[in-house]
Amino acid sequence: MPTILCCFIIFILWLTYQRKKSDKTAQKSSEEFWARERESNLTRRKDISNLDYITIDFENLPFSDSDDQEITYIQEQLLKLKGQKIVNLSGISNTDLKLTYGSANLNELTAYDQNYTLLIRNLNLWGQLLYAKRDILNTKKVLNYALTLKSDISQTFLTLAMIYSDEQNQDALQDLLAQAIALNSPLKESLVQKLTAICEKSSHALV
Repeated sequence: MPTILCCFIIFILWLTYQRKKSDKTAQKSSEEFWARERESNLTRRKDISNLDYITIDFENLPFSDSDDQEITYIQEQLLKLKGQKIVNLSGISNTDLKLTYGSANLNELTAYDQNYTLLIRNLNLWGQLLYAKRDILNTKKVLNYALTLKSDISQTFLTLAMIYSDEQNQDALQDLLAQAIALNSPLKESLVQKLTAICEKSSHALV
């Protein structure tokens, strides 16, 4: 049998084996998912009063009467969250939420998580508008507050990184990088790479 034909047959057999292996793995994953989903739908309601609820620190945020309509709108959106229940449930699937807290709590928990998303998005937008106005002090107040709430918005990190780089604040840059490394986010790797590049560029500028 010619060598080329033999290699081709071996390749086809290997490809068939890999395909069957992949199909079995996918089928097993699907079966496990639906088993967990069935179990989660039967999980009874549990107490959610002790969750890590967020209380917005309005006193230390730079609210003001602004002539900028965008800033005014964002401040209004944040004020609407006063008294609302807010919880960061990022990275937790609906199935896991139901398994942990009961299926009957899913709608409430989803609403609380949506409030969290609105909070960190508006804080980020507010910070960007302040940065565009070169209001550095208040930019840092708003964006750093977002980070205390475990925001994973890349723009929040990168804007602060640019500020700290301009200020040649290496300690703050390293702290920012450490916070990014600790994130549980699909965008973590890309963010860490960008922050590392900013840190290195800033460090070389000091030499």
